[in-house]
Amino acid sequence: MFTNIRGRIKKFIIIDMIILFCILSTIVVAKTYDFTINGKTEVSNTLLWYNDMREVSKNLKGDNDNETITNILWYVRNNMQYEFYWDQRPLKAAWVEMRGDCTDGSRIIQRMLKVHNIRTKLAHGWCYDDYGDRVKHDWLEYKGYKIDWSNNCSKYVRRGSGVW
Repeated sequence: MFTNIRGRIKKFIIIDMIILFCILSTIVVAKTYDFTINGKTEVSNTLLWYNDMREVSKNLKGDNDNETITNILWYVRNNMQYEFYWDQRPLKAAWVEMRGDCTDGSRIIQRMLKVHNIRTKLAHGWCYDDYGDRVKHDWLEYKGYKIDWSNNCSKYVRRGSGVW
């Protein structure tokens, strides 16, 4: 009888330790994640820059979802500079510098729309320009419509969800 109780206690202690380890490791990773912005290494402080993004997004709210999407799309188009690169960067770096590739712009728009409970899907595939040339590209989809901040595609061919 005591062996069974000891076994149960050990099981609960092990489960509690695993949960505690997961929580602590998440906190440590969140606080020690660093990256480079404009040549300076910074430690990510998620709450400060995300609150800034939320405030900007709240100011762009329209009378309906389509107007809110249009306002946010134009804000990103007018304020963010397109810059192609292969490596993926943290969203904070793209927001602070206001430059990035199709993935960065799409993720920023997606995060800003999420403030208004507008859910979009990140999609990837081929983007064809007016000359028929194709490039790998990421964009957002909302109720069958494509939301693309870089505005250089005349035709989209979806290959999957997420980024390349």
